[in-house]
Amino acid sequence: MTGTTIIQGEFVSAGLQTTLSLPMGVDWIELWNVTAINANTASKGKYYYAQFINGALIGTGFEVQTNAGANATNLIAAPASSFALVNTATATAGAPVAITAISNATPPLVSTGSTTGLASNNGVVEIINTTGAQQFGGMTFSIGTVVANTSFTLKYAPTIVAGTNGFYRIIPYDPIFYPRNRFITAITTGATTDIKMSVDSTFTVGQLVRIIVPAAYGSISQNINGLTAVITAINATTNVATVNLNSTGMGTFVFPLTAAVPFTQAQLVPVGSGAPDAGETSYSLLDATENRAISGVTLAAGGVNAPAGEVADVICWRAGASLITSGSTTLGAFVV
Repeated sequence: MTGTTIIQGEFVSAGLQTTLSLPMGVDWIELWNVTAINANTASKGKYYYAQFINGALIGTGFEVQTNAGANATNLIAAPASSFALVNTATATAGAPVAITAISNATPPLVSTGSTTGLASNNGVVEIINTTGAQQFGGMTFSIGTVVANTSFTLKYAPTIVAGTNGFYRIIPYDPIFYPRNRFITAITTGATTDIKMSVDSTFTVGQLVRIIVPAAYGSISQNINGLTAVITAINATTNVATVNLNSTGMGTFVFPLTAAVPFTQAQLVPVGSGAPDAGETSYSLLDATENRAISGVTLAAGGVNAPAGEVADVICWRAGASLITSGSTTLGAFVV
């Protein structure tokens, strides 16, 4: 290899899969779990390396792991799916996966024979063509608790009459422009207005949004539909955005029944800045037009032997892209 471009960085693990943005491309990546190294933690991965040629991962990469006695290290094959190349600008939704029921619990529980690719409190799914819960059709929801190959919950979905057969598919990335439209699942009226969304919010305080509430959502639609307001608070636990709109007496938000299909979903739509950002001299559309697409590498979560580490682990990393790549040797398993 010649003419290598190197980029490096550090992050503190949240215990979840982590995507590193590598706009120059990547032919190899290596990571050090500084927390595991300093603590000399037994049976825990300390160092990882993976190589890509022509956009393909060569083998699984390898891992340096402390042995059970924490008095030596072993060089072994990294766990399957430890690394994956990503490009969120060209991502497509996953294939439909069959479901057998959507419950009337709070939050709704989706029964399915396959949860491959799902992780608790991480990721987004789209519900498709359900029987008896058609009001969820075409909507996206953040994932709550996952029971492997049995069920998962729709974290912020409203309680509905139970449904039966249908499909879900994984939505791997948000649309590339930030912030994104979000489906609305509940509105609480008052001196200010609280708006709950079906997918984890990417909105921030100060953004100007338009509230879209079609007639299928009850009497509030006659008064609130099309209005704009500024976000004054975000509750990350309940996924509620509070806006500076006095909605007292505007009516009641009612999530539609399956019989209301077809209808247009209620949405919270970014339209710009509610106040000038740093360096701006006037209101602008920057808060509705920022391109957040990235290319890079996703590091798997999964505990002590995952490159993304455990909660609070400090991970240092370095990645490179080469002008010339020669050879196509596959890394096999490493045993020391």
